[in-house]
Amino acid sequence: MLFRSAGVMVFAILGVAAALLGHYRHRVRQADEALESATLRLEKGGRSGAILDLQRGLGLIDGLPFCGDLSDALRGKLLLAQRRLKHWELHRFLDQVRYVYGDDHASPDHLRSVESRCKEFWAQREEILQAEDPTLKPDDLPTRDLLELALVWSDVLVRLATPQERPQAQAKAASILRSVESIEGSNPDR
Repeated sequence: MLFRSAGVMVFAILGVAAALLGHYRHRVRQADEALESATLRLEKGGRSGAILDLQRGLGLIDGLPFCGDLSDALRGKLLLAQRRLKHWELHRFLDQVRYVYGDDHASPDHLRSVESRCKEFWAQREEILQAEDPTLKPDDLPTRDLLELALVWSDVLVRLATPQERPQAQAKAASILRSVESIEGSNPDR
């Protein structure tokens, strides 16, 4: 009788272990598929969908042991997708505001809004520069967009300045443009 109940206990434990192992493998496989899906989406320019896939993949393996390499791959691809999304947002912003450059009829409120967004993007320039994307045409590279951002921002800074603030705004604009020169100079694709 003792051997029979011990045997039943062993089978029960083995059954639970097999179920847990199956669940573990299923989650790891789903996370692996999320990584593959995100990679394909990124190759086709699908940044937002890739981010969602990668976040889902990370959620599937969160807390699971022995998933360090898969977790690192998901996190690395997620960082790249987020950088590409930030670059795409910058590119889209520039498409919307490039007409402001030299436009003396833009309202001060609109110029202040543009200046604020330029400042936000400029603060993220290092991240944007790391958004390597082989699908981009040379004119759409992050360095080109940062150059255009610097031109628009410099122009807006000087135009928003009062006569007393103008020398300081011009100095800041010159500093921004010098920063772009160093970015352009360090770019091998230039």
